[in-house]
Amino acid sequence: MRLWNKGGTNIKIMTMDSIEWEKVSEDIKYSGYRKMLRKQFKLPNGNISDYDIVKSNDGVNIFAIDDQNNVILIEQYRPGPEKKIISVPGGLIENNEDPLDCAKRELLEETGYTGNLIYVSSFYTWSYGTEKIYCFVATNCKKVKYDYIDNQEFIKIIKIPINEFRLKLKNRDLGIMNEFLTVYLCLDYLNKL
Repeated sequence: MRLWNKGGTNIKIMTMDSIEWEKVSEDIKYSGYRKMLRKQFKLPNGNISDYDIVKSNDGVNIFAIDDQNNVILIEQYRPGPEKKIISVPGGLIENNEDPLDCAKRELLEETGYTGNLIYVSSFYTWSYGTEKIYCFVATNCKKVKYDYIDNQEFIKIIKIPINEFRLKLKNRDLGIMNEFLTVYLCLDYLNKL
């Protein structure tokens, strides 16, 4: 809070430093694969407001490149948009799992590849959810497992030379927004933008 004097009158101005939100309550409205929470906050101006929040485990995205400079992607049907989406490998972190261990597990489970994994960055997927995505680059990836069996996921592996991949990215042929950010952060890390 800052005071500003205008013509002898002090006016209170809220600054970002002084803005405080106070959580009043939190209730679970739906519980399934993800949870829907109703959080109630007291706002800096004293008003009370409700927010619906999606609670989810944190996750990982892996930008994987093999020793031939091909980007390793997956294609699978996604129930939200109701269509097949091309994406980077990734998944949700299991109970108390380290993000790096999760990235190794997901890369192997979804693609059959292993590689040298490097943590690049993390971000929250959106302002009304709790999910944080940890981004990893996997270099020198090698195929070590050839049989992917999962009763819930039906995955097709796609390998694309990195130059073609950048064109796909430019044409927005990847389907999920948080993956654009993952790819950007990882390409920037590799100096391949």
